[in-house]
Amino acid sequence: MKRERKGIIQQIMCMLTATALLAGSIPVEVNSAQPGVRETELVSDREIQEGAEEEEVRSEENTEVEAVTESRESTEDEPTTESGEDIVHKAPGYVYGGGEKISLVPVMQRYITGQEIYYEQKYQVRFSGFYADDDNEGQELEVVVSVAENSDISGSMQTYYFAQDGTASEQFSVCSSRPGQYQITVSMRGYNWNTEDLEWDEQEKQQQFTLNVEKIEQKLMSPQDTIELTYGDTFDIAAYVEEHMQKENENYSGRLEVVENDADKIQIVGTKARIVSVPENGEALKLKVRYLGDKWFEPSQQVDIPVMIHQGKPRVTLRLQQDSEWQTDRKVQIHDELGLYASISMEEGADYEDLLQNETRLKLQYRIIHEDTGAAKEYIQSFGWNMQNKEKTYQTVLPVGWRYFPKLHKNEKYRIEMAVIYTGTENPYELPPKQICRITLQAANAYIEPQQEEIKTEYRESMGQTGQIPFSLKHKKLGISSEITSEQELEQIVYGVSTSASDAVTVDHKMQYTGNKTTQIPYTITGVGESDIRIRAVESWTYDVAEALVRVKVANSEIRQEDYRFYYTEDDKKLTMSYSEWREYLKEHQFWLKAPVMIAITDAGAEYYDMLGCYDRTHNTEVVQKDSISYAQGRNTSVPMAEYSIWMEHKSRNASTREIGEPHTFTMGIDQKVPTLIRISDNRKQRYEHTSDSANWYMGENYVLEGTYEDETSGIAQLEYSTDAGRSWNLMQMTDVDATRHISSFKLTIGNGMYQGIAIRAIDTAGNISREYQITNAKGEFINLIVDTRVPQLEIKATKKGSQDSQQGVEEWTNHALCYQYVEKKENPDIYRTFYQYVPVQQVVAATKQGRLPITDEGWKELDKSGLKVGAANAEEEPVDRNGVYYFRTISMCGRESDVVSKTIQLQQTLPELMKYTVTNDRGTQWYHANTALPQVEFACDEYLPQCVTTGEYQAPVTIYRRLTSGQGIEERSVLAGFENVKAFEAYLEDESLHSNAVYQRKMQELALDFINMPDDKYELAYWIEDAAGNRSEVMEQSFWIDTTPTDSIQVWIDGREYPCGEQNTIVYDTFSQTSLHGRIEAQDALSGVKSIRILRAKKFGEWKHTAVSQDGTDFTIEPATRCFLYIEVEDEAGNQTAVWTNGMVVEQDAPEGQNDRELILKPRGANENDFYREDVTVEIGIRDLPAQDNYAALESVSYRIASGNVQAEKELFHGSKNGVSEEELEASASFEARELIDAMQYEGNEVNVEVTARDRAGNEKISTQILKIDVTAPVIDISFDQTQPRRERFYQTARTATIHITERNFDASGVDWEVTRNGEPCVMDISEWTHEDNEHYATMTFTEDGDYTLQVNCKDLADNEAQPVEVEPFTIDQTLPLIEIDYEGEPAYQENYFKSARTAVITVTEHNFDPSDFVLDTINPYNAEEWVHEGDIHRLRVDFRQDDHYIWTCHYTDMAGNMAEQLAQEEFYIDTKAPEIMITGVLDQSANAGEILPVITVIEEHYNTAETQILVTNGAGEAYDVQKSIHTVEGGYAYTLTDMNEQPDNIYYLTVESVDMAGNEASLTYRFSLNRNGSAYDMSLVEQATLNTYYRSAAMTDLEIIEMNVDRIEKFSLYVSRNGILIPTELVENRGQLRAGEICYQVKELGNEQTGYTYIYTLYRENFSTEGAYNIVFYSKDTAGNEVSSTLEDKEAGISFFIDDTAPQAVFDGIESGGIYDVSRRQVNVLFTDNTRLEEAKLHLTNDKGEEINSWDYMEQTLQTQPLTVEIKEYAGGQVLSYSAVDAAGNELRVDMDFVITTNPWIRLTRSLPIAKILTVLAAGGFGLGGVIWYRFRRRRRY
Repeated sequence: MKRERKGIIQQIMCMLTATALLAGSIPVEVNSAQPGVRETELVSDREIQEGAEEEEVRSEENTEVEAVTESRESTEDEPTTESGEDIVHKAPGYVYGGGEKISLVPVMQRYITGQEIYYEQKYQVRFSGFYADDDNEGQELEVVVSVAENSDISGSMQTYYFAQDGTASEQFSVCSSRPGQYQITVSMRGYNWNTEDLEWDEQEKQQQFTLNVEKIEQKLMSPQDTIELTYGDTFDIAAYVEEHMQKENENYSGRLEVVENDADKIQIVGTKARIVSVPENGEALKLKVRYLGDKWFEPSQQVDIPVMIHQGKPRVTLRLQQDSEWQTDRKVQIHDELGLYASISMEEGADYEDLLQNETRLKLQYRIIHEDTGAAKEYIQSFGWNMQNKEKTYQTVLPVGWRYFPKLHKNEKYRIEMAVIYTGTENPYELPPKQICRITLQAANAYIEPQQEEIKTEYRESMGQTGQIPFSLKHKKLGISSEITSEQELEQIVYGVSTSASDAVTVDHKMQYTGNKTTQIPYTITGVGESDIRIRAVESWTYDVAEALVRVKVANSEIRQEDYRFYYTEDDKKLTMSYSEWREYLKEHQFWLKAPVMIAITDAGAEYYDMLGCYDRTHNTEVVQKDSISYAQGRNTSVPMAEYSIWMEHKSRNASTREIGEPHTFTMGIDQKVPTLIRISDNRKQRYEHTSDSANWYMGENYVLEGTYEDETSGIAQLEYSTDAGRSWNLMQMTDVDATRHISSFKLTIGNGMYQGIAIRAIDTAGNISREYQITNAKGEFINLIVDTRVPQLEIKATKKGSQDSQQGVEEWTNHALCYQYVEKKENPDIYRTFYQYVPVQQVVAATKQGRLPITDEGWKELDKSGLKVGAANAEEEPVDRNGVYYFRTISMCGRESDVVSKTIQLQQTLPELMKYTVTNDRGTQWYHANTALPQVEFACDEYLPQCVTTGEYQAPVTIYRRLTSGQGIEERSVLAGFENVKAFEAYLEDESLHSNAVYQRKMQELALDFINMPDDKYELAYWIEDAAGNRSEVMEQSFWIDTTPTDSIQVWIDGREYPCGEQNTIVYDTFSQTSLHGRIEAQDALSGVKSIRILRAKKFGEWKHTAVSQDGTDFTIEPATRCFLYIEVEDEAGNQTAVWTNGMVVEQDAPEGQNDRELILKPRGANENDFYREDVTVEIGIRDLPAQDNYAALESVSYRIASGNVQAEKELFHGSKNGVSEEELEASASFEARELIDAMQYEGNEVNVEVTARDRAGNEKISTQILKIDVTAPVIDISFDQTQPRRERFYQTARTATIHITERNFDASGVDWEVTRNGEPCVMDISEWTHEDNEHYATMTFTEDGDYTLQVNCKDLADNEAQPVEVEPFTIDQTLPLIEIDYEGEPAYQENYFKSARTAVITVTEHNFDPSDFVLDTINPYNAEEWVHEGDIHRLRVDFRQDDHYIWTCHYTDMAGNMAEQLAQEEFYIDTKAPEIMITGVLDQSANAGEILPVITVIEEHYNTAETQILVTNGAGEAYDVQKSIHTVEGGYAYTLTDMNEQPDNIYYLTVESVDMAGNEASLTYRFSLNRNGSAYDMSLVEQATLNTYYRSAAMTDLEIIEMNVDRIEKFSLYVSRNGILIPTELVENRGQLRAGEICYQVKELGNEQTGYTYIYTLYRENFSTEGAYNIVFYSKDTAGNEVSSTLEDKEAGISFFIDDTAPQAVFDGIESGGIYDVSRRQVNVLFTDNTRLEEAKLHLTNDKGEEINSWDYMEQTLQTQPLTVEIKEYAGGQVLSYSAVDAAGNELRVDMDFVITTNPWIRLTRSLPIAKILTVLAAGGFGLGGVIWYRFRRRRRY
């Protein structure tokens, strides 16, 4: 506001000045300065501006007076003629008026710095006092400004012209090159009238100005921080001073002088400082600097710059060998060399490289210390300088020999310490601590060199013979090898030997050989192959000897005729033939045989071989068996014509004749087989599944059966079929005959009719008849086949319910229920079912446009004989809405369908939800008044379309009605919404905007209401809807009352007089009273009348909104202790409000009170529990007028007084006015607070009196007093001991006694506090009784227990003055021996002391005074020790034993006091982390084998555990076989030979070997192989659940996986699956995603090759078996060798049959029902349980209504499953429950409870039959009747 007012004043003054100038009434005043009188000083820009403004104001203030004076003078001097006429002479120039003045106003001053310094000053030339006379009209005053001539200042003379007052546009500038005083002259040229000469005289007037140019003062700031510098740093002092010590925007000379410094620490060159040393005390140095002066500058003051110097941190590198960083542990070979390397370089960012290069006091120190004895050798070496790397370096090589390592033994421990040290004082470098590396000496390297690295021989020549391997020992160092010849060194080495393959060569691995110059290793040939004999040193103290390998190769031998024979039976004649004889026999019989053949090993061959092999060259298969091989041993087995070769082998010796010499070959074939059905299919999936079952098939098309028979030997002769279960056979035409493949195909077609028992068969040329293929179900019964291809005709009749004409308008809008019925026809075939389907109108429209019917297959529902009822026929039924078409179709028993019939339906039985209208500013039933927004009513249709068009339908069109009633009349409007017909709906579907919410919203605007522009009134709104089907909604109604006129008359009366009220801006308290005030409020309202008056009492504006005290009504009373003004709110019936308020008033009777317990003086803080103060005391004075409230008259005065002895002081603290206070003034004086400080030293004493007096405006007065005690003297403590001579500075072996001495006048023994810690924890110590001598007090304390002690004593007197705490030096008492304990982490031992994982020993030493360097761990085994972990007196060391080894170790410890721990027993255990190695030879994994096999299991394990090595042989069905095993030892373990494996039947076998060693390491290996002497073998273990002819729920089924193995590739595979005897088509797919309905889909994977045989995995997906029924799965395969296998063969054990059952059992009861009540004493009940497959369990339990069991029956045990069970149930006085349950073989469950009553008690039957409410009603009625009789009789008795 002040700024705005100032601006306005300035504008007014400018306007007045401009007006005066225009009027020509202001003459010019010229203020000529006398020479040397006026001076112009150099000022700042801000001062210049203010000066200019002040000058303008002064000119304006003097204008009026000067103008009058000049005008009068001008009149007197004006020349006239004698006759009085004026003489006119025009002045030649400006005429002086006498008031002209020139001012030079400084506008800029600066020092210009550069190579030279200049001072520049600029002025504004301002002129005032222009003489505005007629003579000066058009004239200008000439003003010249110049500078006196001087070589040190320059400024051109400038001329200015003024035609009025103002400032020249061009500034005047001067420039000085030296400080000094300079003159500026200002001249004006004008004219004055000469009255004597009567002419104008030209006159020049001058003004002088002085310019003072002074020197620049240089002031430096003191540094705020200490400069942190490092050794070698260079510090630019001048730059630092310029940046941190110069003031901003000030000039300095730049001539810096360093006055003083520490020359030995800092080198000064010019203004730069170099740090060349580091102070030893670490204190900061000071540099004293200042700026010198010159012609322009004064010298500056001297300032200290503090400098803190830090040590340099050079990079120190210490390394051993070529390591990139220091290693704390390393191993070094004996006779090797150990490299030491050290370097020192300057860290990054430092600058002391030259100092480092010349430094000679830096040395390298290294020490070699023997860990056990502590013997040490120390060396100190000087560094050299590496110019290239710019670093100090030292490097050397230490031979690992006796000179440096006095005890040169394998595994000996040493410690190497390296450090860089500084040998002088004031070390400028911060050097790292020493580096320590623990060295373990390792043995030197040697290796074994055999004379011959490879030995070759032949199997039959060398089998069982023994040989020798000579060798020598050599040492290799620096790439040069030399033989070790020292007998002493050789004899200390012990050798062991092992082989890599013991089946070829064996050695005695348990034998050890002592070294010498002629040592040889023996070996024995045990088989064929290559074996590496490993020679290694198992014991050596000097060398680590590298092992040697010698390879022994044993080659195979050729097969011989005497090794085997052929055995054959011809017409019961047994023949034995050699190889050549056998070839002649086969040639004579054209290579075909009709009986089995056996090939066997002779005794001569068994000496070298135990396995015989026969290879089928034609089909690339082979059979390997022990001792002999047989062909065609099975019944009806055939062997195709093929060429064979014979070979022999001994697998355990790896001997074989297979690839050696000329093979023994021959050709033969065997045939004993009959024709086979290899393919069969029919069109059964076309049967109508809804009517067909396991006994009958209904087909709407001809039945077709197709298949193929095969016979590889003689071929197929004819095919036959039967339709009467085989009673007669008919010839069947062959459709395709393939003589090459020996197959014949057929196709059988059966037309309309009924057939019972269809079967087919084949007959080969030899007359062999195949097995019949029959069309049967799961029970083996023939299927009854019905074929009917006729199409049915359909007719539907529709009627309306509740309508007079039931068939009129059935396809138009209606709200009557509809019924649709099927009309039967005689010409139709047997009808299965009739279906219907409802389609909403939108789908019908869309389908019609596309030219199709809108029906879907899954949308059909069955129409029963009673017909289809749509809609509610009465109020109890649920209403239905339909708008669309019903479609109907019928299906015959054979699945033929009729044409589709349609019926349109438009049924509307529900009215759309009434669309709610929206009321803006809705107040419900309340009035609308002036302060509320008036309502607006809008009818929205946002919710109509979602209701009208739902799920593809539209509802009947709706008419919306709105009616408004008021005092002005009735207004009614309506709007139509919806689709009038299908075409309108079609148009909507094509363009939704035609019926969008926006379209309807525009229509609904006709119904909208806006009360804003409507007059006040009472309005009533009604709203409803009605649709085209005749449905009508309820009517919605709402009222709107509007009144906006507020109350306009309010008066306040207090004590009979009207009290002013209104809306004033401030509150003035003008009424004070000690008695109550009484008043009344009067108000009137012109419209709805006054509803309420509310009176609020407030103290501040706005307080009535939140915290004001209020009352309702017109009368009020203001009681004492009240301060307020009245705020009155008046509200009329419509809710319009008016508010006014009064001035303030106070009614007060109470005196002022204090803030603390109603005392004026708060008790000072700081007193202790003894009420003593030991510091200056602050007295807090707190006063309020009625402190519990703020209804006060306020304070008038407060005074203060203090007295202690003769010292007193008194003063007035507060004084206030009494009358006429504002709200702020009243609040400001309502309370008072002050603090007075009492000097504790000055007023020390036990009685210090403080008094305060307070008085309020009403004259009420209160006085408060406080008495204080002050003491400031502290106690003094001293502690002494009886024992003062410790061991090792702090250890004592006896008790110590401390004496505590305290000097204190006000001594308090409870104030003495001592803190004792023992072992770092607080310790409770007793103290003796105190003794006293005046102010001296004594007590003692004795320490007897072991521990680390600290003692501190504190003391506090009665005034809580605390003595300076006294603490003694820590000391220790130790008399306890250390305790060592050993625990282990990791897994427990598996057997004895064998462990399969690393072990960690946790060594715990319990010792208070512990030093890790005194601990010794004694072992020769490798280990890794971690750092010690300390937890108080517990010290733990974790020692890791990680390598596989046999560990033996112990440890020792002696504490710092020399106490030695008890010696522990030696620890011993084994660590073995390697699992056993399992190998299987003699049979290949995943192999199919037609010949003999000899599996050999080898388990290699150092710590072998015979008891936990298991060998298990199982077949494909999971059955275990007890096979014969022979066991023998091999190098490093054991071998097991399965000797009778060839005697087992053909099957798939799993050979599983599991072995656990002594340490618990587990290994397992499983081989899968098959024996295939007679074709394929099957593994059914994964479908075991389905091979037991069992029952399953479909949800419990899993994929069926079948494994087939064969030595030959499977050429053909067929899968046959039937359900309930009906074949289901099968389909081979690649994955589960290709599953198809109605087919059995399966996947086939082929694995293997010619060498191992072939494995086929067939997977039938579980989804194939989701339908209930009896399943039978048969598969057939044929290999390339011609072997045929079907899963129905008993020897293959691979048939699959099972039931899928998802139906629970059922129960039928006769004689009882749930809820039944029977009036008998006992009742016979018959129950029959049934199931569609097989019943597994059925039970009944009888309990009473308390849950107690009465009886139970087991149905399966007590009756046959086909007969009912009869049970007897006796009567019971209450209810009974019969619980029955049944479970079938598939796990489907039935559980039901039946409750009933059997009793002859009528009351129980009554209570059980009637609801409880009826029973209570009967009882109550009876009770009331009985009570009425009693009351009547009682009344009669009293009356008489």
